[in-house]
Amino acid sequence: MLRKKCILKIGEEMSKKRLFTTFRIEKQFLNSEVSEEKWNEINNYYKAGILVEGIVISKKRKGFMVYVCRDVKAYLPFYSTGKKNFKQHISQKFEFKIVNIFENKNKEKGILLSLRDI
Repeated sequence: MLRKKCILKIGEEMSKKRLFTTFRIEKQFLNSEVSEEKWNEINNYYKAGILVEGIVISKKRKGFMVYVCRDVKAYLPFYSTGKKNFKQHISQKFEFKIVNIFENKNKEKGILLSLRDI
């Protein structure tokens, strides 16, 4: 499991419980074999605030696994879907906002997504 400090922007609020559960991301959501070129592309989307298209693949313990940019795994927590009964949307395409990109000590990178912040 991964824990990471999150720096909030001015005006943003996040409860301690949500912050803790958000960054206890399981190993299955981390990417270790993604090209540097692909990470640069995703990082540019994140910095510019551009929405990325992704496909919801499966439901996991506290969120959903999503593939963005065709083959990069990302995590969409339940609380950031902004919809009820989101399970029915598995295998559908959506546009997501990248909320955070982080890296652990093993150089594995993860992406945190949101539908609510769009």
